Amino acid sequence: MLGQLDPQVSADLVSGMADFTLLLDSSGRIRELSINSEDLTGAVSDGWVGERLQDLVADESRGRIDDLLESASGAPGKAASCDAAHTLEDGTDLLVRYR
Repeated sequence: MLGQLDPQVSADLVSGMADFTLLLDSSGRIRELSINSEDLTGAVSDGWVGERLQDLVADESRGRIDDLLESASGAPGKAASCDAAHTLEDGTDLLVRYR
């Protein structure tokens, strides 16, 4: 359904529903970040912009992110998802479902 909407409308809709939203380029590099949950302030930061998503997740999550990005690039508009863990500065893991 979102594939039929204007890309900006789709982005605004998803951004309003998610705790945080990442806009990635074709290499998996984060180009934009929107944080919509005060609970994530400090855990998710603007410092992620410019970084590759694969470099921000725990080692055991990298393969899942690679698979997700490959799936998305091969079938734009097709829904794909994966669970990934980000190891935060304090050593705790932030579990995220990416779609």
